Amino acid sequence: RGDLLFIRDDNGGLANVVRWLFWENLVVEARSFLGFNPMSWVVRPEIGYASSSFTLRLGYLMIDGSTGSFGSWYRRNETVYVTTRYSF
Repeated sequence: RGDLLFIRDDNGGLANVVRWLFWENLVVEARSFLGFNPMSWVVRPEIGYASSSFTLRLGYLMIDGSTGSFGSWYRRNETVYVTTRYSF
């Protein structure tokens, strides 16, 4: 029986989400994941505007890790993104 999708059987990780709300509409958020074995990490900071009917967010996705880890397979996929939602 081999490894599943490049992940070892003996692995672990820690994830978190931190969100601040300013002036009822400005959202600042950071999500992260740290993998222990093999070492990898993902950080995704965002800033945005949110109301009851409209949301706009700008973020950056950073991925990296040691050789053979999830982060090393996807390290070239760092990206800046914009999301929007309108409810009517």
